[in-house]
Amino acid sequence: MILPLDFTKTLYLMLTGFIVGLANAGGLGGGGAVSVPLLIILFGYETKYAIGLGYIFVFWGGMGNYLQNCNKYHPYETASPLVSYQTALIAIPGIIYGAVLGYFFNQLCPAAGVAQPQAHTNRASRP
Repeated sequence: MILPLDFTKTLYLMLTGFIVGLANAGGLGGGGAVSVPLLIILFGYETKYAIGLGYIFVFWGGMGNYLQNCNKYHPYETASPLVSYQTALIAIPGIIYGAVLGYFFNQLCPAAGVAQPQAHTNRASRP
């Protein structure tokens, strides 16, 4: 668990936020490719829980990118905004459908069905 925070967990959270921020700024994102392995290695979460927490990083990274770009305009067509809202309206139904399907598959599949790259010591299961 992350709470209660001590000095080490606070340091790990700041390191994770910094690394995810760099990955997001570089165009890599910061969800599954960066934050999930960091949550597994630094905090000792099981893969299933680290994936769920990784979505928080994806959400806030997306919100940050949107807030940074929502008032900007296209470089060649100055009358149109930089954010393509038409593309978002096309993509959102598929995203919702995929999220619902993923939820049901997650409930059907046992925890062993999720990749378990645990070559480290699982600190979360220690007494």
